[in-house]
Amino acid sequence: MPSSTALVGHLFYYDGLNAWRQTQLPRVRIYSGGQSPDGRVSMKILWELRRGSALILRVQGRRLDGRGSFSQELPPAGSTQFQFPSIIVVPTPGCWRLTLQAGTATGRVTMLAVPGKAS
Repeated sequence: MPSSTALVGHLFYYDGLNAWRQTQLPRVRIYSGGQSPDGRVSMKILWELRRGSALILRVQGRRLDGRGSFSQELPPAGSTQFQFPSIIVVPTPGCWRLTLQAGTATGRVTMLAVPGKAS
């Protein structure tokens, strides 16, 4: 939102069976480490560039409630230059702001990371 947004994330791990979605919790959640604690669900997000195209999507994560940061670079899916599949790997639990850049589009999302699968 709004409909004019140039970059959209489709949260594949937030399906109809997801307990967070069923209880309609007020904040978007993600598991740290890229997987649920039982290892059955990966934090898959398909990022879609709605206007323009790009050769790479850059994800910069910054922790808002403590120290920490991470970055990921995502190539487009196949020959498209507007869809970027990902498994987002937030390193530690906490409140994280993700800044995404693809071509001239920039987007931001804040997520609460909860403990995921232990490495």
